[in-house]
Amino acid sequence: MKASKILSYLGFLALSMGLAILPARAQTTAGSMEGGVTDTQGGAVPNGKVRLLNTATGLELNATTDETGRSIFRSCPWAPMR
Repeated sequence: MKASKILSYLGFLALSMGLAILPARAQTTAGSMEGGVTDTQGGAVPNGKVRLLNTATGLELNATTDETGRSIFRSCPWAPMR
C-alpha cells in the first residue's frame, strides 16, 4: 500500500514537471475581422471591394467579397480601424 502511494506521488510529480516545461503561448498582436456587404434590398454584393484603414498609421488593407458578400481580413494588427 505504501509503495502504491509513493508511485502515485512520483507519477503526479512527473506529470507536473512535464507540463511545466511546455512552451507558453505568447500574446498575439494581430486578429481577424469578418463582415458582409449587402445592397439596399439586403442582397449579397459579390466581388465588392472592402477597405480597412488603420487610423493611427494609415495602413490600408483591402479585400474582395466572395459570392455570398462575405469578406475576411486575417492578421490585422491591433489598432483603431475604420
